[in-house]
Amino acid sequence: MPAKMEIPARGNVALSFAEASATPRPMEWTMTFDRKGKLLKATHKPAELIPSKLVHPAPMVVKGSTASPAQSTADQAPSK
Repeated sequence: MPAKMEIPARGNVALSFAEASATPRPMEWTMTFDRKGKLLKATHKPAELIPSKLVHPAPMVVKGSTASPAQSTADQAPSK
């Protein structure tokens, strides 16, 4: 769950986020504050697990101070 902030018309602010490092399982928190920043309400519940998969990034070649994706040099003529 990505963090989100809601500001309803009456001016209170609601923050919601998931705490993935909580033990024994991740928790989803929602906190409501008034206009002056006073905590009005805090709730939590077990967070839903989001399926994920490992993605391997493409190799990078660093040129100067920027990085660009690696390119195959098989089709390129040597530079002189």
